[in-house]
Amino acid sequence: MSVKISPIRASISLPSVAACLTDIAIFSGLTLPDRAAWQSLPRAVRLALVEAADTALAQPFPQISAGLYGLFCQTGDRATFEAAYFARRRMLNAMVIGEAVEGKGRFCAVIDRAITQICDEPGWQLPAHNSQSRGGKIAPQPDPKNPVVDLFAAETAALLAVAASLVDTQLSARIDAEIQTRVLTPYLTRQFWWTGQGGGRMNNWTVWCTQNILIAALSRPAFAGLRGQIAERAGFSLDAFLAEYGDDGACPEGVYYYKHAALCLFTALDLLNTVSAGSVAPVFASQKLRNIAEFLLLAHIDGDNYANFGDAAAKMAPPDPRVYRFAKAVGSADLAHFALRAGWASDPLDISLYDRVQALFTARETAKKPSPREGFAPSIGLFVARDPVFFIAATAGSNGNDHNHNDVGSVILYKNGAPVLIDLGVETYTAETFSTARYDIWTMQSSFHNLPEFGGVMQQAGVGFDARDVRSRFTPDEALLDMDIAGAYPPEARLVSYQRRVLLRRGRGVSITDHYDGELAPIMNLILAQKPKISAGQICVGDAQIILTGAGRIEVEEIEITDPRLAASWPGPVYRARLTFSGQSLRLEIT
Repeated sequence: MSVKISPIRASISLPSVAACLTDIAIFSGLTLPDRAAWQSLPRAVRLALVEAADTALAQPFPQISAGLYGLFCQTGDRATFEAAYFARRRMLNAMVIGEAVEGKGRFCAVIDRAITQICDEPGWQLPAHNSQSRGGKIAPQPDPKNPVVDLFAAETAALLAVAASLVDTQLSARIDAEIQTRVLTPYLTRQFWWTGQGGGRMNNWTVWCTQNILIAALSRPAFAGLRGQIAERAGFSLDAFLAEYGDDGACPEGVYYYKHAALCLFTALDLLNTVSAGSVAPVFASQKLRNIAEFLLLAHIDGDNYANFGDAAAKMAPPDPRVYRFAKAVGSADLAHFALRAGWASDPLDISLYDRVQALFTARETAKKPSPREGFAPSIGLFVARDPVFFIAATAGSNGNDHNHNDVGSVILYKNGAPVLIDLGVETYTAETFSTARYDIWTMQSSFHNLPEFGGVMQQAGVGFDARDVRSRFTPDEALLDMDIAGAYPPEARLVSYQRRVLLRRGRGVSITDHYDGELAPIMNLILAQKPKISAGQICVGDAQIILTGAGRIEVEEIEITDPRLAASWPGPVYRARLTFSGQSLRLEIT
């Protein structure tokens, strides 16, 4: 049975939004004069926040030049500009919160200088996003007369709006004018691909931008007259975003983008519900939204480890307080306890001042152990099975997803919380990452996943390169996934079929059984977290034994990890084992 969700735009009480003049209600009344609220924070927390503000106060404010902005178009380097850009915003966050806690005016002059420099930036959009259309040509410099509303232009608008609401700044009029010119007017008068108005595929940009536009518009009295229009457009975009999701709630972009997709969706809905007299409450009651919230439980392995297919890291920071608040909103006790037990923390790389303020005032409760999740999410083809010893995940979907890696049929396996068969994840983003050269990057290629190749031919990206005849079954004794992954390979692989069976026999181990019908002999690639020990018919990785049936020659290569984003998950070398087949079948028995 299909899980229905009420259209959001139709549910919003626009008269309530238009009449909403309680600008700071989204902060539960938290403004600078509300000393009692800020002083109610634990003393250790207040001291830490003021110390962070003092640290920011003592640092030079990073400079951003036209040359630094143009570096991306010249070399493809994103990181250098973005380091300065995000450092500016994190420093401003720290000083605003420190001033709100301390309330002595000690930080205000430097806050105003920081705001002035951000308002003087010729463009708030990142250089990598400086295009007037999706996938269009990147301009080397921003055009102030034709601003691009990207993820971080919208987030900068929200940051400055919240800052102006929380501290005594002399720059309120300047802030309002910049937000109006750079973000709100373009948003209301132009069609950006992520709004859903021009059709096409939505992704995390839709909800990430939308939530920040709502925060900016609802934080400042100057925008009261625009709130009805903004809410209606936001509702349209949120509906377009939700249409991309299956009823199972699985994130098509992978678990890393849960925080930028599911959690930004929650914030946007929460804001609209707050300022429209609770008219969005039926959406929170829908099973589909609860499934979206609980996807994190399915993808979680153990500790900070996650099933990281696509552009995701194998290790992720603890869930931030939005997970807990989302859980409470949809009535998921398991997700709430998961967030509590994980010891949530605000991501130090995020620049959302709104989220930081909300995090400080999110109440906690006693945590209980959440129930482990397993199952099959057909909308993205994600299979997850577990018992007290093994966690196994496999992807049986498509190579046409956003943030895709060519990994149809690949498997992730952990034993006793330790990685055995792994997904490497994604390197630091560069110009190449989201270009026609994406699949020249080795981490995107199927031969660097737990998959076969045929005469050097690997899987191909795009819609239609999918798993076929997918079947899954879960019983008290076992969990099973069957699929044919031949369709993920181009004709050059000369492959008729490639059947893969993944089987967890609870309490007894895991087997992966492959059988191919084709003209070219396959080589199986296995990406291993530790240096393997090879002996006759078996591979040992840590305390896991992989017994091989049908394998011929085995070669092992060490892969040094030099990229910092990969190294956060895999600080040492990883290994690729390459196995020939002695016949048409290969079986891996893991104990």
